[in-house]
Amino acid sequence: MKWLESINYKNLIAGAIVVAVFIALWIFLRFLFRKWIAAERKAGSKRGIASIIWDITKLLLATVFIVVILEVNGVDVTGAIAGLGIASAVIGLALQDILKDIIMGIHIAVDGFYKVGDYIYYEGDLCRVSDFNLRTTKLVNITKPGNFTVCNRLIESVELASEFVQLNIPVSYKIPLEQTERVLREACHKVERMEKVSKVIYSGLDRFEDSSMVYVIKLFCDREDRYNTYRAAMRVIKACMDEGGVTVPFNQVDVHFDGNVPAK
Repeated sequence: MKWLESINYKNLIAGAIVVAVFIALWIFLRFLFRKWIAAERKAGSKRGIASIIWDITKLLLATVFIVVILEVNGVDVTGAIAGLGIASAVIGLALQDILKDIIMGIHIAVDGFYKVGDYIYYEGDLCRVSDFNLRTTKLVNITKPGNFTVCNRLIESVELASEFVQLNIPVSYKIPLEQTERVLREACHKVERMEKVSKVIYSGLDRFEDSSMVYVIKLFCDREDRYNTYRAAMRVIKACMDEGGVTVPFNQVDVHFDGNVPAK
């Protein structure tokens, strides 16, 4: 029974209280984060900022729990923390690229650069974000089919892809405005009946260029098949223009002279 006398009941009770507090805190935070994660998934995000913050929170809680338990049981953790700081500095120098990835991953998540399921332009190509964590981003290339992974430190800026494709239709100045609009509106109705096209908006005359007037049509379609749908829509529009007598001009250069030719 001597071992019972050697037990420090004060430390034991303090340790039990610490464990109970941390378990209660863990359960409470997990409940909150699960509701947050469920809300993000309901909004269409498979892995948003809530999942990432929860991963970081779990690591911090576990670290603090170990330090507190050691401190309660009379273990001097001051030296260990100092040694851990030195070791962290050495490891940080050796793994600085990984740390840059993690820092940029936090920046991407907190500032909402993108989330899983978003369509973005990366190096000029349309891509879908298939997975994201603090170190890497996995992309599915829509422009040039293929999958690849990018280290987060290499992502400096991102352009989110719009829900529509803008079609710029050049038309000759010789064609009356009413005729052009009638033909293009008819073409829009035909394109809207195409598979994978959800909506088509005729925006009208957009600008004047040197050899043509440019009309704009907005095409809302499945982004996974955006380029095939775009090409098919352009074929339909061109066929309607040919049928309606609306021509696309060649580039032209006007040369003016006063008729006076200098003598040789």
